[in-house]
Amino acid sequence: MMKIMMKDLLQGIKYSVVSGNTGAECEGLTSDSRQVRPGYCFVCIEGTKVDGHSFARKAVELGAKTLIVSKPVDVRADCVIQVKDPRRAMALMAATWYGHPSKKMMAIAVTGSDGKTSTTYLLRALLKNLGYKVGIIGTILREWPGFVEKADMTTPDPLRLQASLKKMLDAGVDAVVLEASSHALDQGRLAGLHLDMAIFTNLTRDHLDYHITRKAYSLAKQRLFNEILAKSEKKDKACVLNMDDPEFDTFAKACPAKIISYGFNEEATIHPVEFKTGLHGSTANLITPKSVIKLRTKLVGRHNMYNIMAAMGTALIIGRPMAKAANGISSLEFIPGRLQRVDLGKNAATCFVDYAHTPAALENVISVLDELTKGRLIVVFGAGGDRDKGKRPLMGKAACAADSLVLTSDNPRTEDPMQILKEIEAGVSEVGDHPKYVVIEDRKKAIYHAIDIAGPNDTILVAGKGHEDYQIKGTEKKHFDDVETIMEYVKNAN
Repeated sequence: MMKIMMKDLLQGIKYSVVSGNTGAECEGLTSDSRQVRPGYCFVCIEGTKVDGHSFARKAVELGAKTLIVSKPVDVRADCVIQVKDPRRAMALMAATWYGHPSKKMMAIAVTGSDGKTSTTYLLRALLKNLGYKVGIIGTILREWPGFVEKADMTTPDPLRLQASLKKMLDAGVDAVVLEASSHALDQGRLAGLHLDMAIFTNLTRDHLDYHITRKAYSLAKQRLFNEILAKSEKKDKACVLNMDDPEFDTFAKACPAKIISYGFNEEATIHPVEFKTGLHGSTANLITPKSVIKLRTKLVGRHNMYNIMAAMGTALIIGRPMAKAANGISSLEFIPGRLQRVDLGKNAATCFVDYAHTPAALENVISVLDELTKGRLIVVFGAGGDRDKGKRPLMGKAACAADSLVLTSDNPRTEDPMQILKEIEAGVSEVGDHPKYVVIEDRKKAIYHAIDIAGPNDTILVAGKGHEDYQIKGTEKKHFDDVETIMEYVKNAN
């Protein structure tokens, strides 16, 4: 069984000893009292719903020898240590516990409102083609050679994160790409991570139910650069930033290292010329400081060209052949739930499933498909329950750029589905010349309806859930997959 002296585990953390001493050995680390075993260190984290300090006594009864606290607890333990921020302390201790695996591989983190998942998938394809063994941690999955698992959150808690990195290292991984969510950054989950590169995609309205203000949301994202990357012990660190985003200057100021910019702006380090996109893919010539790269991809849309340029920025930084990196991107067939094309058969409409669940993301994807569609653009979408209510009418307004709308449920959770739809409908109604729309609360019926009314020249966009394979109603999580639902319709129709 692994053991670490507490004084070694606390390296890099400011603390004060309330009782006992740091000479004690730690045989395990957790912030979940249910996982405590004899000899463990229990970290008392004060969450939004539950305060870990209230479980300190239970943890000691189960054998915890050391408590990490941020306020006094009326519990006797062999050692009680007080820190300012237990979350951050937990992350730093987790990194130490697993031997700082990120120091021994190339580590790239991506943050932004939209495009994180797509960029990490592009990075994985690019790096694999350059000869790296790649691990990925993100919204859809955690994967490395010999292991794959569906993700339950974008950025895992520090223990799972560092444990995953250690397993990757043991499996021979020499490059990891991961998504850095604003929640994880705000909660200090990435403290102790040693990055080589940090990528910024964009900043739009999202997660204001948590961050409350857009400024707080932006500041959380900036921590990837001015805190995590800044404290990384890696040499030749770099930032890859979207020059076209209004927040570019803000993030540039937050960067502690060399900046590679990308965008359609001709002043960007990487920018495209002769960009063309269609319903079956895109082509472009990418201008870089080294050469002009001809690129072909099966991914559709201007927004995906941004993600591609972000990924290509890493190849530029590490000094590997840009043409070979571009070939890696060309090999990527699709990204699950990101403008994923689902074949409806001959002489049928073109259908896409996309994760767009913010006003900006929905507006962007509709703009892309609207330009490429000969007939009507039919959009099926909703908005999640128990989340930012302010974006619901904005989603309705954004969708009005389409020709026909089908409003439906998208994880209503504990809210009344019809009330959510009314709030979306209010946004649609605010647009004077809004498209025709129907409200069909049942998502399966809504998708079927969209396919039924679509003609051969029409395009259908099923938005909001993307890769998700569940629908949450009340507190019950039931299997539901947009792609499967569409394929089921096609099968039954034949």
